[in-house]
Parts: sequence; structure tokens; C-alpha cells
Amino acid sequence: MTPESRRILIGIAFGIALAHLGNFIYFPILVSKLGTEHSGTMAGFIIFLTYFGRLTASFLYQGFAQRLGSRNGIVAKCFS
Repeated sequence: MTPESRRILIGIAFGIALAHLGNFIYFPILVSKLGTEHSGTMAGFIIFLTYFGRLTASFLYQGFAQRLGSRNGIVAKCFS
């Protein structure tokens, strides 16, 4: 692995970690709010749908990026 590709992978891993950190900020608020008004099951279902949506979108965008090319796919996603 070249130093440049290692630096890029560290940057990508940091971005993913930062995105998941946002989940841990609002999930406790979500659970405490829905747990008092509805049930903890509803909060768990919303958390499940969040991750299921990310998984589904990653598969859909993979095909989209292959058809457009990586650079054009990223530019298109920035504007959507």
C-alpha cells in the first residue's frame, strides 16, 4: 500500500466514523422521547430503518455510479 492510498483510506475511515458519531448524538434523544410517548420498540424500528436505508442506498448508488462513472456519480450526488 502506498503512502498516498493509506492517507486516502484514513480520510475515508475518519469520515465514516464522523458520520456514525452523529448517530450516537441523536439516537439517545430519539429513544428517550419515543420511549415515553410510544414504546422502545418504535425507537428501535426507526433506528433499524435508518441503517437499512443506508444499506439499500449504497447498493443502489453503486450501480448508479458504475453507469455514470465515479466522478460524475459523486458530482450528481452532491447536487441531489
